Amino acid sequence: MPRAQPTTEDRSRTGRLPALVLSVLWLALLVWLLRFGARLLPDSLARLLTVEGYSILVQLVTIAVGLTASFLLLDAPRQLLGLQTVQWHALGFVALLAPATYVAICYLAVGLALPTLKVELEQGGLALVRSQGGAIVSAMTSSSLVEPLLWAVVVSPVGEELLFRGALWSALQGLFGRIGSKPSLDGELPLERSVVFDAAGWFVRSGTLVTLVTSLVFAVLHADLRGSQGIVRVTSAAGLALACGIARQSAGTLAAPILLHLLLNTLTLASARRWVVTETFPKYYTVPTLVSLAGAMGLALALVVWHRARRKAARLGSTTRVALLAVSGLGLALVSGCKRHETLQRTAKASAAPLINIHQNFLLQAGDLVFHESMSRQSDMVRALTRSRWTHMGVVYHQDGRELVFEAVSPVKATPLAAWVARGRDHRYVAKRLRDASSRLTPQVLERMVKLGSSWLGRPYDLKFRWDDEAFYCSELVHKLFDRAADIQLGNVVRAKAMNLDTPAVEDAIRVRFAEFAFNPDEPVVTPDSIFNDPQLADVTPPTTAAQPN
Repeated sequence: MPRAQPTTEDRSRTGRLPALVLSVLWLALLVWLLRFGARLLPDSLARLLTVEGYSILVQLVTIAVGLTASFLLLDAPRQLLGLQTVQWHALGFVALLAPATYVAICYLAVGLALPTLKVELEQGGLALVRSQGGAIVSAMTSSSLVEPLLWAVVVSPVGEELLFRGALWSALQGLFGRIGSKPSLDGELPLERSVVFDAAGWFVRSGTLVTLVTSLVFAVLHADLRGSQGIVRVTSAAGLALACGIARQSAGTLAAPILLHLLLNTLTLASARRWVVTETFPKYYTVPTLVSLAGAMGLALALVVWHRARRKAARLGSTTRVALLAVSGLGLALVSGCKRHETLQRTAKASAAPLINIHQNFLLQAGDLVFHESMSRQSDMVRALTRSRWTHMGVVYHQDGRELVFEAVSPVKATPLAAWVARGRDHRYVAKRLRDASSRLTPQVLERMVKLGSSWLGRPYDLKFRWDDEAFYCSELVHKLFDRAADIQLGNVVRAKAMNLDTPAVEDAIRVRFAEFAFNPDEPVVTPDSIFNDPQLADVTPPTTAAQPN
């Protein structure tokens, strides 16, 4: 009797164990290379690689090894990896939901990290929070653009989805799907059905259980940071994995989770680099306003598309139900996140000074000092008098969701930080902060500084550098603000005669400016350079905006 040919189901059953073993080995190779692989590299090459450069190298190696092993050892590698025909309408649906998914994940991550974040800000300020960001966060915000873009938008989505939502997801679904299949006996009626049993069976057969398992593994592998940054990273990774798993379930192809992963990483990079953040559309609750608007519009359009598709369908399948649950969950998350943000904002305004707003992703803290090389004509005079590069300065504070610089120009005013930076040479500046700012610049002190500074708004710039309050020059304004509102003396107050008065440019300026009043060489003065070099201050300049040394 001729032997029966194996069916597709038979091949699937016999291929489950090899697929699972291959997936586990693929995952083990990725983890090992990320943690220990750098030791295999020559020292000359290791010194040249950045963190993101090494991550790209590891992903490329594991992709090559995983794909080669899959096509050589497995009977149906394309099915295992989810490389079926692309459903373009599914990709369009994913693209519509990507911004809303990003917003929901951010709300959840920051909401869970908020209690820890508050403690960190009280203990060590923003410097402590940033110090826990690690090399990955630094690479996203401050390194050159090419490697983070290649890593976050191309290599990482493809490599991680091939492994987690491709090989591992399919292998586990082959194992769990058999357990969750509807039981029946040959030649007999099916076993009596129950609601609980049917729900459990659907939970397994639909791939939801596998999505949860792979998301847990994915989140654990991203638990590499501490504190609030670690909570945000793990929660974000879990949210991304859940969203990509649902996309895999609903679309039945790996193209959908790859596209979603790519879009989420792109939005993360754009937010970190502030490409989608402006003065008109700032960040709220760490989420750019523009992305929130795009998420709301995309979610509304996705619901319209789904409703029209539903009217054409006779009934909902299991994957469609998963997609509907995902869309509904995103809607609830957006609404609850917005309401939670409003509650937190009201609490912050009621309990703290308006200078402090930890729900904004500001570059600097309230009370930080900023210095740059002004391009004004007055800058030449200051440079000649002080022999200093730093010719203008101001104090940072936060108000109504904006990051402002309180400065003495003409007149004394508050300028948006971005506009203030744009006035400096090459759009560069240096930021400094009191080393013990968390204990000395309390909300009450910052509130006093705001009130005192507000009383000086509109006063003229002091071209004669007098030590009265009728007019102010930049360093005088900062020195008096800290001295009177915070009892902190910044810089050295010296006599005017101690400055460089012997150059022809300065002598000509003195004759013009003091034509009606005698110049007083004993007038107290304080210079930007003196405050800049005060040992009480530490440099906290964001790496992407730091002024380069001469």
